[in-house]
Amino acid sequence: MGRRLLGLTLVVSLVVAASLAYRVRKAKPMFLPSADAVRFIETWRWGRSDRRFSSRLAQAPGLLWIIVTGNRLRVSPHFPFSLAFVAEVFGWDHDLPGKSIVNVQVDPSAGATALVSIQYRHLTGEVEILELAVGDRQAFLAALAQIRGQ
Repeated sequence: MGRRLLGLTLVVSLVVAASLAYRVRKAKPMFLPSADAVRFIETWRWGRSDRRFSSRLAQAPGLLWIIVTGNRLRVSPHFPFSLAFVAEVFGWDHDLPGKSIVNVQVDPSAGATALVSIQYRHLTGEVEILELAVGDRQAFLAALAQIRGQ
């Protein structure tokens, strides 16, 4: 039992270390970044992506931060959910230029927390969908309109 636990601890530690190195190399945030010219920010929000099969199945239940700055929408999970390739596997990490956003729709049946569906063109040319639950729908939509140039 002791050797198995030690082996498991070693494997988990190696995966976490590899994910840290990957995030540093790709300049992906591990923590909520401090940013200049913040147009919108909310933390501990729900979201999901249709980027790949695994991300369609797994939603981020209140784990994401959302920031609109300059001309970008950035979404990523809070630490420690940014470790062990969780964000990459489930498609929870997004850094979108405003010009890549094709369409924005609001689900009116979402209640107090607005469910916003953002269609954007990925670098591959495919259109993907990112759904986010935001508390201040008007401020979020206004920030998205600004970075899209509308």
